[in-house]
Amino acid sequence: MADGLETKRQDDRPRAAGDRGDAVAYRFGAAVIAVDAGDRESARWLREFLTPWFTLETARETGPRVRMVASAQRFAELAARQLQTATRPVPCFSLDSALVSYPGWSEPDGTTVVADGEYGCYYRVQGAEVEIVARPDDRVARIGLLRVVRELATLDALAAPGMLDLHAAAFVTRGRAVLLVGGKRAGKTTLLAHVLASGQAALLANDRLMVECGSLRATGVPTIVPVREDTERRFPALGRGLPRRAVLLHAGELALPEAVAWAAGARLVISPTQFARQLGAATAASAPVGVIVFPEISSDESMWSLQPVARDEGSTRLVAGLYARGSGPRERTVFQAAAGEAASAEAQIALAQRVASAVPLVHCRLGPDAYRGHARAWLRALPLGTPTST
Repeated sequence: MADGLETKRQDDRPRAAGDRGDAVAYRFGAAVIAVDAGDRESARWLREFLTPWFTLETARETGPRVRMVASAQRFAELAARQLQTATRPVPCFSLDSALVSYPGWSEPDGTTVVADGEYGCYYRVQGAEVEIVARPDDRVARIGLLRVVRELATLDALAAPGMLDLHAAAFVTRGRAVLLVGGKRAGKTTLLAHVLASGQAALLANDRLMVECGSLRATGVPTIVPVREDTERRFPALGRGLPRRAVLLHAGELALPEAVAWAAGARLVISPTQFARQLGAATAASAPVGVIVFPEISSDESMWSLQPVARDEGSTRLVAGLYARGSGPRERTVFQAAAGEAASAEAQIALAQRVASAVPLVHCRLGPDAYRGHARAWLRALPLGTPTST
């Protein structure tokens, strides 16, 4: 197996500390977040979703803390409080195309309460302490837990100098990370599935990653994988044996007869671990950057073509691929108090320009028959270089 790759086989392992529902800590780079997932099954789900990109540690006395509470009474009390209180939009999560805000209010003790109607939970935020209140057995609220842990970790990571935040898919092959940078419908996910199904690569990221510009090492950020109909049609293994919203369930729950009812839905939505597992691929937490590929669906090609990209053009393309570029300037979120200040947009642009000058850059045109046959030839054609120091 290539350097830095970690194969995930979760069904036949004994349960570790992070599966028991007690307080553990998740590390992402220098960030360490103490997490009490509230119950054993939610803890196992979170561990499966975040691993190997986040690693488990013993919880510390200091630093950000997240606690999930499943209580019908507490949830009803907060719902009643929301109806009686004048709310305001509270910025919560920086996604690529939007800054997500939810209605919230402030309590007399300084706690900010946010109502996440999308995922059926409330966030009670006081400094570095976050409590998530949900109804019992509501698996949808697990996404709220994931979002909070990931937001705290990525905010902390971005407070460090030299950390570039990219909207990109990525895989590791021959010990190097191949970054796929492009807008929506550029073909990133389908190309990623094609490569992973070949058995020649491991999943690094499906939508977001960070590059430490000093070492030029890329680290994946685990995000939900919505699978488009055309991608599932090309790679039917992605949905084979899974309910449509498999993302809500861990591997043990997926084996239960009631899994389909728990995760009913129209569109296939899975976790990064499930994405790799369905394609028979391993996962990788990080790897040095070998090449940046800018994919593009093209009617001028029948198969595919690769062309080198000049540094100036590549820099412009990479800047366009900055995470949250489409949502406007980064605003301070309710979770910012628990982490450092993120780098400015200007600083992120400068970092993108540095990275573009240090690694090979390639434009990839993808024709209608680009995924016919094995991905081996495409992988061999990649100019996997050794990055130069920035």
